[in-house]
Amino acid sequence: MDTSSSEDYRLPDLPRYVRINTLKIGLGGANQALKETGHFLCPDPKHPGHRAYYRDADVPDLLVFKPKGQSDVSRIPMVGRGEAIVQQKASCFPALALAPPPGSTVIDACAAPGNKTSHLAALMQNRGCVFAFELNKRRCELLCEMMEAKGASIVVTKHASFLDASPDDPAYAAVTHVLLDPSCSSSGMSRTPERDPTRLRELADAQEELILHAMSFPAVVAVVYSTCSIFEMENEEVVRNVMRRRPDFTLEAALPWWTRRGHLLEVGEASTAVEGLGAVDAPPPKVAKKGKKIKGGSGGGGRLAVQEAEALREVEAARAAEIARCAVRSAYPDDQTIGFFLTKFVRRDAISGEVATLPVAQELAAKLAVLAKMRAKRDKLPAKLLAAAHKAAATGHAQDGAAGKSHTNGEIKAGLTDQQTIPQWRVERDEQKKKRKRPQSSG
Repeated sequence: MDTSSSEDYRLPDLPRYVRINTLKIGLGGANQALKETGHFLCPDPKHPGHRAYYRDADVPDLLVFKPKGQSDVSRIPMVGRGEAIVQQKASCFPALALAPPPGSTVIDACAAPGNKTSHLAALMQNRGCVFAFELNKRRCELLCEMMEAKGASIVVTKHASFLDASPDDPAYAAVTHVLLDPSCSSSGMSRTPERDPTRLRELADAQEELILHAMSFPAVVAVVYSTCSIFEMENEEVVRNVMRRRPDFTLEAALPWWTRRGHLLEVGEASTAVEGLGAVDAPPPKVAKKGKKIKGGSGGGGRLAVQEAEALREVEAARAAEIARCAVRSAYPDDQTIGFFLTKFVRRDAISGEVATLPVAQELAAKLAVLAKMRAKRDKLPAKLLAAAHKAAATGHAQDGAAGKSHTNGEIKAGLTDQQTIPQWRVERDEQKKKRKRPQSSG
C-alpha cells in the first residue's frame, strides 16, 4: 500500500522530496518553474535558504527541499498542476527496481493513492498498460483522479482485490511485471516502532500470499516486493519463505548503486520442505546436530540422514546470503529517508547469464544440487522396506528373523508412515546378526 503521501508528517525532520512528473514536464522546465516562484538550485544541502533545493544523487528526476516547517512544497504551483509529485525518496525505489520497459503490461497490486503507479507510467513513457488494483472504493476513486491529473493515460484502475484477479484471465495474459507494495506494519515511518508478534505474523502471511499470487501469472518475469517496515519477519523472512516454495524464481540484486543491503538471517533448525524436492524424512522427529549421529542407528541410513540435514542447512545459509546481497534497505535517519525494504524476484528462465553466474547464486545452486542428489538416493529404497514398515505398523512390533525377537526402537515402531521406512542398512545388519547366531552343525 502506497503510504508516501503521509510519511513526511510522521518524520518531519526528513527532507521533503519532489519527483518531477516527466509525463508533463522535464528537468529544465521544472527548474524554470521553480525559479519563477523564488526557489533556486543549490548543490549544497546545508544551504540555509528555505527556498534552496538540489537534485538527489540516487533517484533521477527527484528534487530535495528543506524539511517540513522550513519549506512548504505542497504550495509549489508545479505540484498543484500535476507536474511534480511530493514523494519520499525510498518510495521511488520500487518502480526504479522493477524497471518495466515501455510497451510492457504491468500490475500494481496495491496501488492507491498512486504515487508509485504514476512513477511506473512515467518510466514506461505512457506506452503499454498498468493495471492498478485498489479494493477500497474511496481510495480507488482518488486513484482514478490522481492518474488523470498526472497524465498517466496507460493506467487502468481496478476496484478489486488483486487476489481476485485470475491468472487465467486473458486480460492478464501479457502481464510481465508486478509491483507489490502491500499493507505492512509501517514501522519504518515511526521514531519508536512497536513490535506486535501476532500482528506481524498476520501481515507476513498475507504478504507471502500476495507474492505467490503475483508469481502465478503465466507471463510474469519480475516481481518487486517492498514494505515500509524494518522488521525481518515482514521482509527477509517473507522472501526466504517464498524462495522455498517457488524455486523457479530467484533474486536479482536490485538497485546495485545503493549500498545498504538486506539483513543476514540466522540459520537455525532448517526447514524440512524446500525447493519442491520433498520433505526430510529422517531423522524424525529432530534434525541431527552438525557432526553428531542420529539416535537409533549409526550405519549408512543414519549417515545419509545426517548428510542430508547438513546439506539442507548449507542451502539455508546460501539462501540467507543471497537474500542479504540482493535485497535493499533504507534506514531512518541515516539515509535521510524512511525505513524501507525491497527485493526483486525474477523467473529463472528469464534471467541473463550474468545474473545466473554470480558467485553467491552459483553457491546456492550447487547446494541445491547436492541436496537433490541425496534425496534421490534416499527415494530409491526398495519397495520391500516399505512393506516391512507397514507390517510393523499393523502388528505394533517387528519380528527379528528366525529368532522371533521383537523390539521397538527409534526406527521400527507402531505408526510408521510411508515417509518413515526401515533403512536398508538396518535390514542388512540384522541379516548378518542372524547368520552369526545360527548354531553350527556338529556334522
